[in-house]
Amino acid sequence: MLVRTPSGPALTLVSQSTWVGPGQTFSLELRLGSSAPPSSSLGLTLAVYGCLSSVSAFDQALANQGPTSAPVARSTSVLPWSSLPSAPGGSPGTIGLVLPVVAPGVPTSTTAPAGNAAPAAPFTIVLRSGGCQAYPDGVYPLRLSLVDTTTGSTVDTLTTDVVYLGTTTGTQRLRVATVVPLAVAQHASGASTSVVRQDPLAALARLSTSQVDAIKGAATALAHHPSVATTVALTGQTAQAVLDHGAPSLVASLRQVLAAPSHEVPGGTYAPLDVSSLVSSGLSSELRTQVSSGRQAVSGLAPTPSSGASTTFVGSDPLDSSALDALAAVGYTQVVVPGNDVVTPAASRSRTAGSAAAAFTVGTGRASPVTVLPADADLTNRFTADPGNPVLAAHQLLAELAQVYFEAPNDVTARGVVALPPPGWLPRETFLDSLLGGLATVPVVEPVTVSGLLATGPSPAPCPSCRLDATGPGTPPLPAASIRRARQRLSSFASALADSGPSAKRLVQHLSDLVLSSEATGLRAYEQDKLVAAANGALDAQLATLTVSGDQSLTLTARKARIPVTIDSTAAYPVSAVLTLSSDKLIFTNGQTHFAQPVDLDHSTNVVYVDVRTRVSGEFKVAVEVRSPTGGLVLTDGVLSVRSTATSVVGILLTLGAIAVLGGWWIRTSRQKRAARRQARDDEVVT
Repeated sequence: MLVRTPSGPALTLVSQSTWVGPGQTFSLELRLGSSAPPSSSLGLTLAVYGCLSSVSAFDQALANQGPTSAPVARSTSVLPWSSLPSAPGGSPGTIGLVLPVVAPGVPTSTTAPAGNAAPAAPFTIVLRSGGCQAYPDGVYPLRLSLVDTTTGSTVDTLTTDVVYLGTTTGTQRLRVATVVPLAVAQHASGASTSVVRQDPLAALARLSTSQVDAIKGAATALAHHPSVATTVALTGQTAQAVLDHGAPSLVASLRQVLAAPSHEVPGGTYAPLDVSSLVSSGLSSELRTQVSSGRQAVSGLAPTPSSGASTTFVGSDPLDSSALDALAAVGYTQVVVPGNDVVTPAASRSRTAGSAAAAFTVGTGRASPVTVLPADADLTNRFTADPGNPVLAAHQLLAELAQVYFEAPNDVTARGVVALPPPGWLPRETFLDSLLGGLATVPVVEPVTVSGLLATGPSPAPCPSCRLDATGPGTPPLPAASIRRARQRLSSFASALADSGPSAKRLVQHLSDLVLSSEATGLRAYEQDKLVAAANGALDAQLATLTVSGDQSLTLTARKARIPVTIDSTAAYPVSAVLTLSSDKLIFTNGQTHFAQPVDLDHSTNVVYVDVRTRVSGEFKVAVEVRSPTGGLVLTDGVLSVRSTATSVVGILLTLGAIAVLGGWWIRTSRQKRAARRQARDDEVVT
């Protein structure tokens, strides 16, 4: 019965031989975990199994129940932990085992130097065929069990593998493209509104300790193995965070590592992105900005990618056909997808490819089709198979690569695989160091970059029956309406600052990056909304630096006049805009009641004079707007009060005409009244 405590593994693999050949011994170091009982009550048992016949058998042997076949050799009794030799230079509680490896019919040489007696090996690894293709070459599971000697119960177990290479010549080694993602997600911070308005990127939380440790660990492991080809999937957001807040030593280390010729940095996006979710949310237009901003940010740490790398997209999330079309539209011609994302009917699979990556082309309705390269789903699972035992997980991945090679050993046709971590995976230095070290030494594998694998592998052919299937829960839909509105406002604002210098350009970039950050995979809906709102708030703060001097009362004493419009600016940059005035009581130089003209606001007080003609006298309002050059954003607005005391010629003539009419009417009426009075007097005299 296995009794593993929830605090972590009680038995941890510290190191082991990556492979062995004839006459060599298999070495490994083991350490007790913090959850293990006292070492005085512990013992160890070992069991080795026959070589594995397939990749599926390999996966089964590493499942929770372990190998299902009977072991071909096992320790006859429990070996007391205290009796096992300590690892040379190891920490307390770490033992080192050096185990002879015997393959029947293969000569061995384990003779100790003269004058020294060879220490007795606690266990001998005996290799026997389990139906593998190239026995004695093959992968042999080795199961180690930590036993409580007082109760006889099993405290913990681990299964590693002995990779034996004796007769395989390796006409074509298995080409392995390992992806190392440096794509940490930045969540929304708790920064106040005033702070975010001063620095838009303050809306993003700084990298956590675990994220910084992951980046440092990856840089250290890559630096230890500069000649091992890898593809480093670095996002612009991660690069920006390191440049802005990382220690100078980390910045320098990453720059040196990424400049190594063997390390490829493909053209990625700014934020870790689920392209299918972006496209299905109706935000395909954002992808181009994600790519351009990502490359700009990455350029601060990594050299310009080669042509092959710049057109290669490596994503951890599944893609569908619409997402593939969107990637093709922004210039990607080669796309790596998760292995489970590709549905390939059995009839169309190559018998010789086996578990190797078989690239195929997909038409997207454009001039050039896109090459799709599926990653190996089993290898993806190895990255997280045993998080408490990273060295063990790395060696299990290496052993699985050997097992993939043994599907077609000594083949003259080049075969390759892509080892792609799952979404959200953070590198661990011990895991990555063990993996890269093994890739450098195993004779049957050849580390390559993703673009190198595509360039040197078999030419991809169309696969009409292959399809991408990004079904499943996936990433929740993005707040598309608010993102589109924020992008439209920001684009209009950017047009007003197009010629305003580096500081203004940097401001616009930070505002844009904040919008892009809201699209990152791994964020919850409330965080996405919070980041979009922060971008809008920071933009509003910039607009508040411009004001139209309000409550101005202008008095016009002539029919034609020039009215001053005063625009105040506290912005730290000049602004190019369009001033618009409208009033149904004024006629502007264009003969209309609405007028617009370009203005440059490059002083704290900017006065613009506009020629007008009054239509009537009296008091009325003039609406003032200062718009972006593209017209999509009102930068500021206000109202002017105008009082006109001038009288036009037409008005004078009308007034005189009215007086003449009234005068004529008065004279005629007066005459009629006098005539009536005389007639009345005459009538009285007669009577």
